[in-house]
Amino acid sequence: FDECHEMEDVLQNTLGYYITHSQECSIVTASAKLARSQRKNASDIKQMLNSLFDVLKAHYNSANYKSRLKTTAIPRMVNLAYDIQERLTPLRSAMSNIVTDEHVAPKKRGAAGISLTKLRELGFILEILTTLPQEMVVTLEDSSYSQRVSIKIYKLDVSHEIQAVSDVISSIFVSATATVGGMFAHLEKTLGLEKPVRVVEASPFDFDLNSVMVLPEIKNKNPNTDEWRQEMADLAIETI
Repeated sequence: FDECHEMEDVLQNTLGYYITHSQECSIVTASAKLARSQRKNASDIKQMLNSLFDVLKAHYNSANYKSRLKTTAIPRMVNLAYDIQERLTPLRSAMSNIVTDEHVAPKKRGAAGISLTKLRELGFILEILTTLPQEMVVTLEDSSYSQRVSIKIYKLDVSHEIQAVSDVISSIFVSATATVGGMFAHLEKTLGLEKPVRVVEASPFDFDLNSVMVLPEIKNKNPNTDEWRQEMADLAIETI
């Protein structure tokens, strides 16, 4: 396993669950277009989703840092998740009726099928949010670049999952940043390793001769723009 110091983050993301504000609202809107009788219900669901994210944002703003939390600390968030679950039931039923109605055009039935699957996924994640297992936590991910705000639910300790693999097969965990102060203690705890064989090899790379640190003043702050990429390319050429 190369870059093994990233395994914890990779597993937390892989085994975690996300509720993305823009995505969930789009799913609800698309469902309401297919079943017009659900437009009022869909509007209420979107308002509740807005409130759900606002409650969590308010928590982070008041704490003034990105903390992990248990949902028990925010009863209002749990109540909203319950309410959204209840509202999703008739919306899912409407999608299911369209899917099974042979008189409906195939294209519309297909779209309803996609919406139904996504609404079921949302309901499943909301259920996890309201009955959060002891080993899981909730956090808020806000990307100013992609304009996406997500609620992330994930296991804080994934060492048991990694240990389950290393117990079955011989495993080698490799990283250029595996130690802290020359010790493997943090990595061993994170990966759940018991009495591993530890090896540290000096790098043959001559950092003094072959590396340089550059601290440029960047005009364009958004890396998702052509202007930023062009500025980085020009700086790289100039530095080289």
